[in-house]
Amino acid sequence: MRHHRRTTKITIWLTAVTALLWVVYALIGHPMIDAIYHGNAPGFLNSLITSQDRYPVEHFYDAADRVFYRQVLFFPLGMFVFYALVVHGLRFGLRNARTVGSVVSAESARWIRRDWLIGGGLYAVVTLFLFSPILSQFSNHLIGPLEDNVRYLWNMWWAERVLIGGNGSLTFTQMIFFPEGASLYFNDYSWYNLIGSLLLRTVLTPAATYNVLILHSFVLAGLGAFWLVRYITRDSIAGVVGGLLFAFGSAHVAHSLHHMNIASVQFIPFFILFFIKSMRGGRTRDIALAALFFLLSALCSWTFLILNTFVVILAYVYLAYRNRKGWLPRVAGKSIVIVGAPIAILSPWLAPMVWLGVTSSGTAGGGHSGYVVDLVGFVIPNAYHWLNRWDIVASINQSYWGNAWESAGYLGLGSIAIVLAAGRRVWRVSGAWTCALIAFGVMAMGTYVHVAGAKLPIVLPYSPLKNLPPFDTLRAPGRYAIYVQLFWVVIVGFAVRQLVASAHSQRIRLLRLGIIGVLLIGDHFTIRADVTDVAVPPAYHALESTNQPYGILELPGGWTQNGLYMMYQTAHEIPIVQGTIPRTVGSTLQNRLHLDDPDTLHNQLVTHHVRYLVLHRDAETGQWPQDPGPFHERYTEVYRDSAAIVWRVY
Repeated sequence: MRHHRRTTKITIWLTAVTALLWVVYALIGHPMIDAIYHGNAPGFLNSLITSQDRYPVEHFYDAADRVFYRQVLFFPLGMFVFYALVVHGLRFGLRNARTVGSVVSAESARWIRRDWLIGGGLYAVVTLFLFSPILSQFSNHLIGPLEDNVRYLWNMWWAERVLIGGNGSLTFTQMIFFPEGASLYFNDYSWYNLIGSLLLRTVLTPAATYNVLILHSFVLAGLGAFWLVRYITRDSIAGVVGGLLFAFGSAHVAHSLHHMNIASVQFIPFFILFFIKSMRGGRTRDIALAALFFLLSALCSWTFLILNTFVVILAYVYLAYRNRKGWLPRVAGKSIVIVGAPIAILSPWLAPMVWLGVTSSGTAGGGHSGYVVDLVGFVIPNAYHWLNRWDIVASINQSYWGNAWESAGYLGLGSIAIVLAAGRRVWRVSGAWTCALIAFGVMAMGTYVHVAGAKLPIVLPYSPLKNLPPFDTLRAPGRYAIYVQLFWVVIVGFAVRQLVASAHSQRIRLLRLGIIGVLLIGDHFTIRADVTDVAVPPAYHALESTNQPYGILELPGGWTQNGLYMMYQTAHEIPIVQGTIPRTVGSTLQNRLHLDDPDTLHNQLVTHHVRYLVLHRDAETGQWPQDPGPFHERYTEVYRDSAAIVWRVY
């Protein structure tokens, strides 16, 4: 209560000061600027504006208004209110943290026989239902629209070429960014999926292999969340619901259409489950399994290595606070084993990658302020939701910084309704999960708070962290939303248990279960029909085989187009000038091309043994992205159709 009274007093004082400043500025702000602009203010003030010949006075009105209202007026009050709410939420969570035993007794636990089979079967059926449009094109189309998905097809091809064919290296290649080549230490390989692809490729096409790897993540993610929620709530129904919500949560579905590595969330709930068990019981088996699933998550994506380590650190801070001790040797020892053993196993790759990141520029990347979750994005259906057909929802989604898949943090209006209907008791038994949700939610918002696209001057912890390893390489804070949604489904699991347990009759219990089912199905399940054709254009059949190695320049360039050219390379197997990997080290010919100077470009291509130039017509506009005339004058045309032209340079 003392904390609440102090917070209230500070809020009142800040509000009063803010109101006073607003009145003062409203009365004298613009008149003072006008006086300075016209040289009628005291001498030292007149020197503040010296560019009257370039800008009208209204320009300075607008600039002063922006600075005053955002930085002076809103900044202190907004910062205080935001962090007061965060601290209040964390204090509430810590005060209401409970162990499993104190949440529900063993006698009140509700188990359904073979519940994991029911859950697994349900998740498999829902997965096939959601992606049913692609089933008829399973062997020759990739799940998702044309974007980063094609690059993962290249990763699978390159790994098979190196590991099975013994041709090339996993750490460096000249097949892309020809002729200099590129380091592949920062390529998003997703080792777990690469190993799986080597096994599946013996019986499936490359596209079908990719699709199976994406789809199986939904079933395993559902089972992992099921076992986690069931363990925490001791309720089979809550477990089934929790698995359903996490497997088909907005972040997982969004990334499944774009990023194979980030879509591989299936081992995260298993890791958290056995990490919790190892902290509570301390059995060697639980510690080993926690380390194993930490390792498997890291093999899916290096992002999960960082975020799972963040989970361990936050757990230690939480336990230290709860125990009123700064040093917990048993907790620290177990945590070091769980994190350290997998890192030691991965060190042959991690050590040179970290060294390259420290010694080279360009590996950190940007996006810490752009690829984030908007504050309203947690409660507004995202761009992949069926409600995005409504203009108001679509306009909010379009206002977000970054792109749709990195900003997918939607928790679900149906889930929120279920938690609210269950009452305050849910929050009183899920304090630890509330703390975790708040901590990861703040991190998911990046460096500043964004509300419906508006960047507020509220500095978040990620702002200083973005310049420190390893957070500097984690340029998409929005991916923390995956963990936010996992912690959220545990809270929803408590709510489901509470609603079912408080029913006074079997009829009411069934009615509530039916309503819960309708809310969740209607809120979370939108059929995905986005696919990418993996067919290679016939233009590439015109490329000749020679004894001398040569490269191909393909136009137009760009992130998505270059990824598409990498996919084409899996068929023609000729080095290409372009390429896309998450982090590049050094400059290559791609960065030095003089596309606006035909003569210089010709010399560059000949000097660097680029034998062919391929120009692709824009599929949407039907126009050539570059005038073919200069190419006709200098090169020999060897192929032309409605989609592409191929010239031989030499």
